[in-house]
Amino acid sequence: MEGPMNPLRLGHFLLLMLTLAAPPCAAAQAQARPQSILRVAYGLRMGIFSLGRMDLKQQFQGSAYTADSTLQTDGIVNLFWKSKIQAHSSGALNHNHLEPAVYDSLSINHNDRKQQVSLTYGRNAVPMLFANPPYKTDKYPVSDAQKKSTLDPVSALVLMTTGLSASTKSPCGSVAPVYDGARRYDVTLDYLKTSQIKLDNGLYEGPAYVCQIHYHQIAGFKQKILKEGSKLPDIFAWIAELASPTERTRHYLVPLRVWTATDFGTVEALASRANLDGKVWKEKS
Repeated sequence: MEGPMNPLRLGHFLLLMLTLAAPPCAAAQAQARPQSILRVAYGLRMGIFSLGRMDLKQQFQGSAYTADSTLQTDGIVNLFWKSKIQAHSSGALNHNHLEPAVYDSLSINHNDRKQQVSLTYGRNAVPMLFANPPYKTDKYPVSDAQKKSTLDPVSALVLMTTGLSASTKSPCGSVAPVYDGARRYDVTLDYLKTSQIKLDNGLYEGPAYVCQIHYHQIAGFKQKILKEGSKLPDIFAWIAELASPTERTRHYLVPLRVWTATDFGTVEALASRANLDGKVWKEKS
């Protein structure tokens, strides 16, 4: 495909960034609380064309958490680059930091090639990697020093939504240090402003943070999104506060729209449904 970047791969990357786009929420830090479950469904589009979908789920019980994400391409993108990724993470909230325990993911691409990845964590230890088939880490290495004090991609979302990196000056959050088994990178969110937004699908109308998302590769395999010498386009997000109907002091800040402009048009991931402890926000038909 001609042009400075492949919008289909960029759309896939945008959905992956979506799992890291929710900023912190200090009200969710309490650890001795009843179970809380947040589910959000997203559709990925470029103009009128559907490119894929993603489902996210976070569950908290006391200090323990589990989180799942499922990403699947569909529509026109499947003609060029079919992909499905399922990922699961579990761990604990320990005072002012997150302690992941286990991360598992399975990806299947257009030629049915499967990639399984598992990360096992110990306190203050380097995460242990299992990959099948094995990664060629000698060509794109990530050092033990770079792996320490990192999170898997799904736990990075939990870090942000539980309020462990919030500040008054940075309501969108700070750095999420991520190691996914193949690469080490940081994701940061910069607060731009607060705006009144209205989603075209009718899911939400009200105040939201406008944030910019930055991806910074540190080590490991390179993202195959851009042509040589091209720059990743700016990525933005609308992030709104959703309160639990069963416990009003518990709330999450959820990305409702994540988008970037390309030479082919705007690629966006748009929330179509959200469910928090029984309260449902859904796209209007």
